[in-house]
Amino acid sequence: MANGVAKRALELQAALTDGTRALHADGDLNAARRRFEQAYLLADRSADIPAMAEAALGLGGLWVREQRRLTGAVKLEARLQHVLPLLGDGSG
Repeated sequence: MANGVAKRALELQAALTDGTRALHADGDLNAARRRFEQAYLLADRSADIPAMAEAALGLGGLWVREQRRLTGAVKLEARLQHVLPLLGDGSG
């Protein structure tokens, strides 16, 4: 069981790292979105709130000259609204 948890944690970290690299270093918005989507789902399954927040923010990507569909924008907003209250106020 512990081995499975460690594997999922590594997979989550890899998805976040790959998403960040695709977004900021490679400028590949589609690859970044795929990896951040994967990271969000993995983080949600493991109740890793900070990783969910990072993935949701990564899903926002770069909006400069990018075409967005309404469904993507709605999905992003829903994820951000879901994770924000889970983060708390940071005073704890």
